[in-house]
Amino acid sequence: MKQKTDYIFFGLTGLLIASALILSQQYNYVISINNYLAFFAWPIAMFFRIYKSKRYPLGVILLLALFNIINFGIGKVSMKFGIHSSIPIETLGINPIILLITASYYFVNKRRIDNILSNFFKGTEEERREEFQKRVDFYLNKFSSCNEEELKGILENFNDYPDEAKMALRQIQASNGNLL
Repeated sequence: MKQKTDYIFFGLTGLLIASALILSQQYNYVISINNYLAFFAWPIAMFFRIYKSKRYPLGVILLLALFNIINFGIGKVSMKFGIHSSIPIETLGINPIILLITASYYFVNKRRIDNILSNFFKGTEEERREEFQKRVDFYLNKFSSCNEEELKGILENFNDYPDEAKMALRQIQASNGNLL
């Protein structure tokens, strides 16, 4: 089942775009390059959400808008830092309206976003299992070359070893029939 809450956030950002276009026409506000980037990125993200069932583009445009790289609105509603220029481009800063929208998006999709971030920084569950098994195999090779006296010394300090080494030691004990 598709997550319908994404469309609420697309609607909110779409309202900001409509507001920016109306204000620019009504009050002759200058539309910046950041606005044009947002106007270009929004339908692309919507396309990927509707036709490709990808949820990442909405998060990406929210993050870009959070730091004013793209901007859905008109006006000086951001906490800025940077050098002022005569080119109609907005400097980097944090947009408080988009911060509120992004925080809401995070809390609505907390479990999914946490899973994506965990996979990005730590790898998938399968990759973590493979890495754990590689370390167990490393300790198995290391401890299998030890004689019985060395293994007894290692077992005395059993709790000082990492989990992978403990698992390797248990496997060695099981294969030796707990003779150690």
